[in-house]
Amino acid sequence: MMRPAHLLAALAFTGWIGSRDAAAGSIDHPIVGRWQLTHTASGCVETYEFRDDGTARVTSFEETLDERYEVSSTPEGRRRYRLTMTTVKDHGGRDCVGSTEDTTGKSSVGYIEFSSSTDTMIFCADATGAKCMGPLRKVGPAAR
Repeated sequence: MMRPAHLLAALAFTGWIGSRDAAAGSIDHPIVGRWQLTHTASGCVETYEFRDDGTARVTSFEETLDERYEVSSTPEGRRRYRLTMTTVKDHGGRDCVGSTEDTTGKSSVGYIEFSSSTDTMIFCADATGAKCMGPLRKVGPAAR
């Protein structure tokens, strides 16, 4: 079974980063912010916090992951952005689906698609929309 916290990771490293403000070194992309996914079967909540410096923190039940991410500045195909995530540090613990696998150093590629208002998004394993999860809801800005 694919770990939801890593569908994103099993969904994303190729070298694109959303538009950067050269002076500030920040990413200007709708992914920046704090997003939540609630698993319907268990009620377990995962939080994805994408910061404008290309780092992210993912929490899923007891597990916390520190990630580095890259996202394409323009969508491919059907409004899906290519997302690459690399786990810098897996702090351990059980995630929302019961896995305790250590993913430190692992990378994955996937695709995200935003709603027209960019307040929800889905994660997909490929650009065609296979194996998607979501929606994730934007619940606030990323912490500084």
